[in-house]
Amino acid sequence: MKNTTISVIFLLISAVAWMLLTRRPARPTPPVSPPSTPTEFKPVNDWQRSIRLDARTNYRLDDATREEIRREGEKQRPQEGRN
Repeated sequence: MKNTTISVIFLLISAVAWMLLTRRPARPTPPVSPPSTPTEFKPVNDWQRSIRLDARTNYRLDDATREEIRREGEKQRPQEGRN
């Protein structure tokens, strides 16, 4: 009983000392304002509009590329639900 009481008192004193040592005074921080100079970045909409799509439909594949695509398709086995 005596050891338990001493341990609890020591634990409380340690906790209070820890709180006092780690406590920091609250200092108000100045508000952060956006930079006044313009940045080099474009808004997302302008960036997306700058991308040009390749609308060609007359792609020509040689036999080696066609075979590679066929092998890749077999490897994925869509009929078995992979990928």
